Amino acid sequence: MHTYQWLVMGAICALSSTAMAEDVATTPTPEQTLPAAEAPATTPLVQADETALHKENSVNVSPIGLLYGSYSVNYERLMGRQHGLLAEAQYSRSSADGIDSSGFGALAGYRWHWSESQESGFLGVNVGFNTASSETSIDGTKYNVSASAFPVVGNVGYRWCWDAGFNVTLRFGVGKLMGLDLSTDSKDPDAKEAVAEVEKTYNKFPITFDGELSVGWVF
Repeated sequence: MHTYQWLVMGAICALSSTAMAEDVATTPTPEQTLPAAEAPATTPLVQADETALHKENSVNVSPIGLLYGSYSVNYERLMGRQHGLLAEAQYSRSSADGIDSSGFGALAGYRWHWSESQESGFLGVNVGFNTASSETSIDGTKYNVSASAFPVVGNVGYRWCWDAGFNVTLRFGVGKLMGLDLSTDSKDPDAKEAVAEVEKTYNKFPITFDGELSVGWVF
């Protein structure tokens, strides 16, 4: 593959990377109830809807991404124990084979929690905006490629949640990369041709993937 095409693919990769017991108090029967004079003063058990499983807010981060320069944080608001509204921001930066790449992304999404709880499988859809750039030097001349796109992705996932509030969330999705725009500041015909070829290919097959493996807190 030509050096210019590697540069363009670096921008595309950066673009893609910005894209992982409830206690129920039981009511005693009349036979089980102590006489009023003998009943000890006790503190009621915590009801299920007061545990972390049914709290409304969660914040998660991706620890694995930190290993390769990708940072992601998201917030979800769970309403009616089933309908979640998601906001997420991502940033990535990498350098390999003389190509420096960086990317930023933001998305908004919806999740339907089928178990009506923070610990539940979910179906979701995300709509976002990603932008990225890639830079290298060829024969002493710097070249830059920029990319931007709007990913629309459907996903499925699961959240494991403990009463204390700690959670682990996993999701995977696939969708369409809409409005892909690639550009270069180079006047070199080969560089412009490489950009045009990659853009043409991606517009023919505008598939994008989405994933999450995160840890966080429910509150």
